[in-house]
Amino acid sequence: MRRNFVIRFLVAQRICSVGLLLWVCSLAVQAGAATDLTGSLTDPQGQLVSDATIRLLRRADSTSRETKTDAQGQFSFTNLDSGEYRLTAESPGFAVLTQTIAVQAEGQQTENLQFSGLASRNESVTVTAAVSDAGVFEPDPAQRVMIRDETLDANPGRPGMPISIPGMPVESPAGGVKPPQYFAPGVAGDHGEPIAMFFHVGGYLFPNNLPANAHGNGYADPNVIIPVAIESVETDGAAFNVREGNNSVNSSITLRAPRSH
Repeated sequence: MRRNFVIRFLVAQRICSVGLLLWVCSLAVQAGAATDLTGSLTDPQGQLVSDATIRLLRRADSTSRETKTDAQGQFSFTNLDSGEYRLTAESPGFAVLTQTIAVQAEGQQTENLQFSGLASRNESVTVTAAVSDAGVFEPDPAQRVMIRDETLDANPGRPGMPISIPGMPVESPAGGVKPPQYFAPGVAGDHGEPIAMFFHVGGYLFPNNLPANAHGNGYADPNVIIPVAIESVETDGAAFNVREGNNSVNSSITLRAPRSH
């Protein structure tokens, strides 16, 4: 009886030893079965893409790794466990590429990726233009410019014309009984009709065009202000500005008074 017990104990011990040995061997095999993944990334035309982000996500445990493509568009991951992975490639200007791969216990595996197309972007572009100082020798009334007093002083006015605006020819009636006629690009401002005129005083904008007059709608007379009270003139012959009203379809003139007056 005792002998049978000893025999059974020895047999069980050997079985456990063999099982433990097999388990250790399986771990060693798994450790030695880690796979290296390499590959390349190209654009839709087949050109290599450098500095792209490559991400690898293992579905079994959600562990992830990340790398960048080199100058030759190559990437690599080392010591990967076998299983199913999600491989993602991203680069500015291209649509994100995602695919599922199965990593085998082969020691080396290659996956070459190619972007299928360009990324679709919704971008807003804001175009701004600064109000610049117009030079005496290069005025451009077709743009929005600011003409300072030193430039105005170099273009003195005449009776009936309190101010001569560089780049904008002007005519005045004999005796100055009517407002001057300014010539904007492509239009003759008959007594100010098609050109909006404003006085800028103390931060406020006062319109000078009359809504109705015997000479025409938009009649404007700048002679209500003396030249010495004009610090600068802003002309705007560019796109229509709703702030300046219907008379500014062709151009606008803003006579700005200095704050000291």
